[in-house]
Amino acid sequence: MHDRADGALRWAVISLLVSVAVLALKLGAWAVTESAVLLADAAESLLDLVTASLLVLTVRLARRPADPGHPFGHGKAEYFSSGFQGALIFAAGVAIIVDSVGRLGHPPQMLQLGVGAGLSAAATVVNLALALALVRAGARHRSPALSADGYHNFADVYTTVGGWLGLLLAWATGAWILDPIFALLVAANILRTGLKFFLAAISGLMDASLPADEVAVIEATIREAMGPAVEFHDLRTRRASHHTFVEFHLVVDGATTVHDSHAICDAIETRLQARARVSHTTIHVEPESERSQATAQGVV
Repeated sequence: MHDRADGALRWAVISLLVSVAVLALKLGAWAVTESAVLLADAAESLLDLVTASLLVLTVRLARRPADPGHPFGHGKAEYFSSGFQGALIFAAGVAIIVDSVGRLGHPPQMLQLGVGAGLSAAATVVNLALALALVRAGARHRSPALSADGYHNFADVYTTVGGWLGLLLAWATGAWILDPIFALLVAANILRTGLKFFLAAISGLMDASLPADEVAVIEATIREAMGPAVEFHDLRTRRASHHTFVEFHLVVDGATTVHDSHAICDAIETRLQARARVSHTTIHVEPESERSQATAQGVV
């Protein structure tokens, strides 16, 4: 567990440092071209820097162990980071739309596109590598904040590529008004990304169930490990950062001793932790009723 926590924090710091370099390259590309779409691209990277800073803080907080005031841990702190990222990204999209609309009547005649393209290409390669690494690290360390940051960087790459397609078309046709028009398209994508992260954070804070494929693995694991138990029901799942919570009712034969019931629960918990990486399992043991036994035997 500590290795997972340390790994998530290490990637959060890496994201922060790389965001500084990417922002510098994109600001340089905008400075030599004065392009609206590259300004939008740089604005998104400025948000990357802000959210990467927040990411370091929230990952550290989420990895703190449970205490008397927070008996279930601090994992939900990462959802606040994801939600704040979404809100900032959405706000940036609105600001870019306002700026681009103002430029529609006065499109720039851009110079030094070659220099700008070189700087922007370097930023894109670095950003793409970081995005891939963050998404993998988010899955490995079960960190929604790292995953959100990774997908945000993917969106940033798409923004840059789309922006340069617009610039190349404007350069080829001489219709420089395409620059603010493509900036508006970039802004629309930014709005979509921000809304996606915000809604995902709300879902996490409201204890949404795990995805169906993960629930299926958990159900199969319980069946394999339940041994002499009769059945299980009322399965509930949720996730907070790298912590996965599973609760269900386990029905055992009425004659089963407390000791044997406890042994069955221990076996299930161990299997769930090993196969489905469930960190917290709560099992309510119920005795099988005489009516249930009669029904199973076909008496009723």
